[in-house]
Amino acid sequence: AGLHLVEDLAEMQDLLGLAEKSGLTAERLDELKHAASIYLEREEKGEGAEPSSDDAGPEDGYAPSELLIHLREVAAEAEATA
Repeated sequence: AGLHLVEDLAEMQDLLGLAEKSGLTAERLDELKHAASIYLEREEKGEGAEPSSDDAGPEDGYAPSELLIHLREVAAEAEATA
């Protein structure tokens, strides 16, 4: 999907485009973006990062990003007018 570094994931802005390319949902990519940001913050502080798994769920402190909320609103509006 064009993401090669944790930094790329943390800074991504095209949730829908990357969701289509990767086969993941925009929600899952939003969670991964948050996790990448947390990882980079911990790395900067010199803290260790714990490995995770697909079953782990979102990182502590995760809340849907403004970008994801906007995408949901646009999708709801499109559905209402269809």
